[in-house]
Amino acid sequence: MNRTYKYLQIYNELKDGILSGKYSQGDCLATESELQAQYGISRITVKKAMEMLAEEGLVERFPGKGTFVAGQDPAAESNDGEREPRKIIGVVMSGFSDYFGSEFLRGVSEETNRQGWTVMAGLDFTTTEDEREIIQRQIENGARGIVAMMIHSPTGVNTGIVLNAMMDFPIVLADRYLEGLSLPYVGTDNADAAYKATMYLFELGHKHIGLVSSGPTTTAITERESGYMRAYAMSRCTVRPEYLVTNIRSIIPEESKPEIYRIDVERMKRYFVENPDVTALLCIDYSSMKICEAAAQEAGLRVPEDLSLVCFDAPGDGPYTHIRQPEKEMGIQAVRMLLDVINGNREPKRVLLPAELRVGRSTGKPRR
Repeated sequence: MNRTYKYLQIYNELKDGILSGKYSQGDCLATESELQAQYGISRITVKKAMEMLAEEGLVERFPGKGTFVAGQDPAAESNDGEREPRKIIGVVMSGFSDYFGSEFLRGVSEETNRQGWTVMAGLDFTTTEDEREIIQRQIENGARGIVAMMIHSPTGVNTGIVLNAMMDFPIVLADRYLEGLSLPYVGTDNADAAYKATMYLFELGHKHIGLVSSGPTTTAITERESGYMRAYAMSRCTVRPEYLVTNIRSIIPEESKPEIYRIDVERMKRYFVENPDVTALLCIDYSSMKICEAAAQEAGLRVPEDLSLVCFDAPGDGPYTHIRQPEKEMGIQAVRMLLDVINGNREPKRVLLPAELRVGRSTGKPRR
């Protein structure tokens, strides 16, 4: 069944009434309280609809007096006499780099331009509070929908996304999603990618393979961990709890500090001493793999002679065996899904894209 967002329903009905002449210039519209009771919705949802009408110049709002139909500005009208709403979407990412994020943004930008829209970007923040403020600012500046790649957060909830989703504001999630929220989502098939990477290590002859991550701070990490466990279940080898490191902290934006990085390196050096039979590691991302590489070097382990390393999202086609996610396609699909939601009242859908294993010089057959 098609889904109509409540604020869009109010916005469209009032706009149609104004443009058709049902409401004349200077007429006072129903109050927010009256509309709230009429539609059975929250006050903030009504407020969003009225703000959209005000942004288009269809109404004027006077505190303490009410909302009145404004005089139409012919210069702001389309050929058929109707005003064109601003075609802006927002994209929110906690950070990006050459090894992950830049191609996603390229896909978002190219598809947004191709569709005749404009993109507003909010990047490089470190807390969920920053994320919430950026989303709110984009909405206030005219974004009609948001593509969100949520921040890793072990301590907080992504309130900006949750609150706006509850208000039926169009949001598409990319790369990671929120359990319990029925929102459109596009991402990599992380479980399958991690499964294939782990099976590749088994095929090289490794029997004792570790997993290194920050713990389940996002659904993407949880899915990668499940793919690793599935590979073990399909092999003749037995995974041991001590093979799993799930407390690497410096890869989380809120805790990306030199002193925490140093703690993580020391933690991995102890891991190598306590697990001498481990000959390969699947690292949840490039940053965690660099920590493992630094720890191995300090511990006197050679890569790949003594330790093979595989990660997600290494830069380019460099020396590291890694999972390359289809970032650009992810960005393109996210924009298409968001415009579907804005224009077509579509049911939330979930798209998983296949990833590619690229073999570099950081893996080899075990020699011990």
